[in-house]
Amino acid sequence: MFPTRLDALGIFPEAGVLFLAPRMSQALFNLHRQVLHVFEALDKPSVITDLLLPDRWMPHCTLVGRLTPAQLLGVIEAGQRNWTPVQGDAVENGAD
Repeated sequence: MFPTRLDALGIFPEAGVLFLAPRMSQALFNLHRQVLHVFEALDKPSVITDLLLPDRWMPHCTLVGRLTPAQLLGVIEAGQRNWTPVQGDAVENGAD
């Protein structure tokens, strides 16, 4: 378990996705590496896509997806007006 804070609002415009993102920490970086090693040990490398590789991984929590450009702009504006970071604890990775 380690503390984490979702303190950024972001988008993946090509997919119409709005997300919260954590500030990267050593603990989060280590957790990502552990998950990659679990899948390698299970001989499931096909589960790891290019987007999950260490140099490309963008940790995030998806809030909504498949929005039109107009909808995406609307939720970004609403998110900015009502912004409050989310503080909590990462308790497990679920890969064991």
